[in-house]
Amino acid sequence: MSWTQKGEYWVRPLDTFEKACYIIGQRGKDVGHEHWLVMVTAKIENCSKDEIIPAFQKAWKALRLQCPDIAVDIEGYEKRYTPIRSAQDLELWCNGTFHVEPACSADGFFTHETGLMGSKVHCHWFPASQEISLLLSEIESPSLFPPVYAGEEYQRLPYSMQDITNASISSSTNQEGALAEQAYQWFAHPQVDGPGIGLAPINPHANPGNTRIAEVILSKDLTNEVCLSARRLGITVTTAVHASMISETTRMNPSSAKTHHTSACIFDLRKHFSSIRKPSDLPSLFIAALPFNVDAHAHWRELTEKIQPFYRSSWDPTETNMIAAYQLTMEHVGENISQAWGRADEPEPALSSIGIIEGAFLNRFYGPVTIQDVSYCVSNSYSSIAHYCYTWGGKLRLRACFNEAFYKDDYVQNWLFSLRRNLLQNLGVQRSLCVDH
Repeated sequence: MSWTQKGEYWVRPLDTFEKACYIIGQRGKDVGHEHWLVMVTAKIENCSKDEIIPAFQKAWKALRLQCPDIAVDIEGYEKRYTPIRSAQDLELWCNGTFHVEPACSADGFFTHETGLMGSKVHCHWFPASQEISLLLSEIESPSLFPPVYAGEEYQRLPYSMQDITNASISSSTNQEGALAEQAYQWFAHPQVDGPGIGLAPINPHANPGNTRIAEVILSKDLTNEVCLSARRLGITVTTAVHASMISETTRMNPSSAKTHHTSACIFDLRKHFSSIRKPSDLPSLFIAALPFNVDAHAHWRELTEKIQPFYRSSWDPTETNMIAAYQLTMEHVGENISQAWGRADEPEPALSSIGIIEGAFLNRFYGPVTIQDVSYCVSNSYSSIAHYCYTWGGKLRLRACFNEAFYKDDYVQNWLFSLRRNLLQNLGVQRSLCVDH
């Protein structure tokens, strides 16, 4: 799975994980969108337009040289990278991928104006709302541009996640013969289990429209009490939110004949691998999702007892087969999920817990730039809810991305309100349910 030169390009086949994401993303192509297109936005303090735009453009070009994977193209099931050969090449790339947008806000642009952006990463600046869709550490500590452009930045292209984890699997003493069986004992089988209880859409067969966003924000005091209460119960906040999400989804669809809920645990694998080839490989290990299956009608505490062990599982190959099980699961999960969800009338909400952003992923200050807020969105063309929870500025955010063809804004907003109420009640938090906007 390593990069090889092919004429003027460097190419690498998509690994099983990337292929699954690619297949899932194709779901929205028929309606002119990419399913699960990610947009992360940072709102910054007022700054001079004349000063900040050149600074962002310079940082964006520097980032291309430091992290060339942001400029790959996808051709079939292959990644293709074209090296930078001149300053003009770099300038042309920047002009094609850095955009100053007239939209009033990033949310408005994201939900109504984005179409198929191609396979490259794009950066958007919204002067009206002071929002940048990618925060760049290059603003704080700019890299030096090379005196001569010889395409050598290709050496920073990351290995595939499969290539990195294969080394760990080969060093394990576990036998591969039992891995498939073990994987499906631990986690949900994407073909057999299929979608369970979800939120009933208005019309599951409607043509997808625009992505919409709903959100509930807990105050700092309330967030602190949630964290303390979860710790006293011996669970993570993510586990608590996950259990409440399942409970409230089941409660809001009492007529469903299904009895289970298939969801996924999201892992950050970077901390589990101490021998990374190079820093540029870290993005390949950022996220791993493993499906699991639970009784949707189980008591909240029973749900946490089922979910918590997954999040606390070891990825050490000398202790468990988690890595191998993940690879085997992902070899099938992309196409199977796309097919299953395409047939399902009410796919379950999917939860991604990003955790504490401030200090862990982003800082408050980057040179002249001060971040006021951070938002996270994905485009959604399924009749399901993409649910994200994260903490910024000490406030827990519950954020849902959904398609307007399948759900009304107030329905999803009420679901988030009920999720918050369920979370506080089960954690025993006896505070006012005030919300900071």
